[in-house]
Amino acid sequence: MGRTIQTSDLADGSVTSAKIKDAEIVNADIAALAAIAYSKLATDPRITRIKTIQFTGDGQTSNPITGVGFQSEIVMIWEHVTTEGGACKLWLKMNQFGTAWAWYDVSYKMYENRIPSLDADGFTVGSSAEPNVNGAVYDALCLG
Repeated sequence: MGRTIQTSDLADGSVTSAKIKDAEIVNADIAALAAIAYSKLATDPRITRIKTIQFTGDGQTSNPITGVGFQSEIVMIWEHVTTEGGACKLWLKMNQFGTAWAWYDVSYKMYENRIPSLDADGFTVGSSAEPNVNGAVYDALCLG
């Protein structure tokens, strides 16, 4: 066979991707502290993307919320309450064709137009007052 090559045997820049066979380098060969950009790694389609975002309602009939970075499969929105004992309201939309559900305390009801669409870079809150009350602050969890 061959001999093991030491780091001192290599000139800077002498190892390039053209000289490395596919699948020859595995996780065990890479130091935990290696500075490999996430964008250089293959992504596993089974990994769920998660993003939280905060927005302020505008009271209009359609308020697109952008900046998520992907199209969500599930969006959960709740009013940003800063006082203890504040009402807990939660709105949920699952997939592009699902209806938005709203939870109030321990009961739930189905409401139309709360979250009418899950968009390419976020979602849209709709014509119903909640979750789009003018000046109210909301938090959202987006899963894709």
